[in-house]
Amino acid sequence: MECPEAQPFVSALYDGQPVAEEAAEHISGCASCRQELHDYAAMGAELRLAGSRGADRLPVPAWLASTAPPRRFLAVRALTARVNVPWFAVGLCAVVILALSIGINLVRAQSPALWFQFRIYPADSLSVESDRPHVVKSGDRKPVISLRSIQGAGASPSVSGVGLIVSVLDIQSGRVRVAVRARHYPEPPSPESVEHDIGDLEGHEYAYVPGQTLEIPVEGGGTLLLSGQVFEQQPKLAWNLPLDPAANQLILRNFALIRDKEVLSPVMGWCAIIEEKDKGISLYLPGQGLFTFALQPFEGAVKGEANWSEAKFKIDGHRFYLLSGAQITGGDQPRDIWVSLKADYVFPKEPDRGRLGINQNLPGVHN
Repeated sequence: MECPEAQPFVSALYDGQPVAEEAAEHISGCASCRQELHDYAAMGAELRLAGSRGADRLPVPAWLASTAPPRRFLAVRALTARVNVPWFAVGLCAVVILALSIGINLVRAQSPALWFQFRIYPADSLSVESDRPHVVKSGDRKPVISLRSIQGAGASPSVSGVGLIVSVLDIQSGRVRVAVRARHYPEPPSPESVEHDIGDLEGHEYAYVPGQTLEIPVEGGGTLLLSGQVFEQQPKLAWNLPLDPAANQLILRNFALIRDKEVLSPVMGWCAIIEEKDKGISLYLPGQGLFTFALQPFEGAVKGEANWSEAKFKIDGHRFYLLSGAQITGGDQPRDIWVSLKADYVFPKEPDRGRLGINQNLPGVHN
């Protein structure tokens, strides 16, 4: 071992730390290294003596002779003296500093952009259009949504609408600051008229906690319900509904309902979703009655089975098959579902093709 390699061990030996046998042999036999060890000892003794008696009254030894003022010499020496550090330690420090710098930048760059997936629908009516989710990023303003409500039957039904604007102002700590304003119109409004009428959202802000249901008053009468979730990545949708249902979700989209060998409801662009335990999806078919589908038992329901995009159940001796355009529910497959049928139910103002919507309060839900 040569002197440059042994020098880092000199200070360690002076501090009382164990050193490699090869280093100890070199230091004991090398006059230069032994002198450096003695210098460490002498410097330590002088510093301790200066601390005890005061540096002003101590003579400066020959080996500390300097042109610097005596009172400042020790401090200058401590700050400017060369310290022997192994090259691998210098390299390691550089790598650590670089890694920390890169890590901080990556954390800043990878802070996820939060997304808000929400549904907004009338509180007191079944509507084919009412339960399709909308996805917006934090800070975005959702374009005008027009919810149409068809009333009456025959050749000239009455059509009204609700125009609304949703703006997601901020998402922090799982809470959503959202501004919503809605107005009832005697007929479906155009986006331009809605923007002109209710584009000013000042005073219409809400603090929404995901999982809850927010009531939004409609100017001109009525109430809308808003519910949603926050995601770190943009949710994937199919027909405006989640591509992969969660375990607590039941989704019907682009489906056909078959009884024995008869098609009761052909495939059409109807979509609905539930995720609350006390709600169900209701399907009204003229002449057939009202079907209700849920993920838990409720009064008057029979147990069926959902398996990916198919479901089957049996009521009054008839076998029913539900064929959906995508997976019906999440979790392990197959999965139990519950279905009821009110064959004598007639919609108050019967639509020609039926109606799909949400049953807000299932009777006799078993929690």
